[in-house]
Amino acid sequence: MENFKGAGMLVGRVLVGHIFLVSGVSKLLDVKGTMAYMSSHHMHAVGLWLALAIIVEIGAGAMLLAGWFTRLASLALIFFLVPVTFIFHWDPGNRLQMIMLMKNLAILGGLFLLLAEGPGRFSVDFLRSGKRG
Repeated sequence: MENFKGAGMLVGRVLVGHIFLVSGVSKLLDVKGTMAYMSSHHMHAVGLWLALAIIVEIGAGAMLLAGWFTRLASLALIFFLVPVTFIFHWDPGNRLQMIMLMKNLAILGGLFLLLAEGPGRFSVDFLRSGKRG
């Protein structure tokens, strides 16, 4: 059963981390478009916020994939995702945006689980802990 739990934690970590890694890279590949989107939501200092978003999404996303400082990466992504969710997706009159909001809430649930449970046995964190099995 422990192997199943470890495998489940690995799959969950990879799926959640992948979302952020891909999102960060897509922002990096379309800086102008992302800045325009952010500006359309009345954000100021979009260059600064975009740089921070790219760093957090790529950095913490990669950390989750590897299971390296998993709890710290999860916490960083929670602090990142909460305001992002409500700034960009809170629009009760727009069904698509409300679906996106609910998707982000589900991702937040996964991040809270990673924060609480840690990375599982198939991770850099587990290897660094010196535990066996």
